[in-house]
Amino acid sequence: MHKISLIFYLLFIFLLQGFAKKNIPQHPCTDTLNALGNILIYSRDDAQLEETNPLFIALIDSIIRAPESMQYAFDSVKALSVFEPKNKQFRLYNWSMQHNDRTYSYFGFIQYHDTKSNCIQVFPLKEIQSDIANIEKQKLSHTQWLGAHYYKLIENKYQGVYYYTLLGWDGNAITSTKKIIDVLTFDDLHTP
Repeated sequence: MHKISLIFYLLFIFLLQGFAKKNIPQHPCTDTLNALGNILIYSRDDAQLEETNPLFIALIDSIIRAPESMQYAFDSVKALSVFEPKNKQFRLYNWSMQHNDRTYSYFGFIQYHDTKSNCIQVFPLKEIQSDIANIEKQKLSHTQWLGAHYYKLIENKYQGVYYYTLLGWDGNAITSTKKIIDVLTFDDLHTP
């Protein structure tokens, strides 16, 4: 009798989890994103990576330009990290690519949702390849991004302004890695 109760309990939990996941829509191209993302994760062939990443970028870019994309779950795309603060003002999409020489390249988008006009603004993150003097004191734009694979977003509000602290990892070189702390804010035009 105890085994039957346990089986029904486990079946009930399994069904509840299935229903809960169905409430979060997946984009029809999620499987394609996942397939491309797996190449970015597992391939060490630079030519294949350089061929695959532009396809991955173009597909994400086309998906996130639609307002309904703010509702999509991308949790099944292993290569893609997606962060959204509690206020749901934006989403950050981020991924990395390890090259054959064990260096890394970083990519991302910031998707800003203007709730008043229901418009989406998309900002590609452009990794800079040169060193900047006194980088810790510089204010950079999305076109001058240091590049990192983010693993945590911390939302703060100070004097009515939201500040988002991003914790990230940079594979830097074969012999060292870096922890990155970025602070993200938006100006009056909603530009990061």
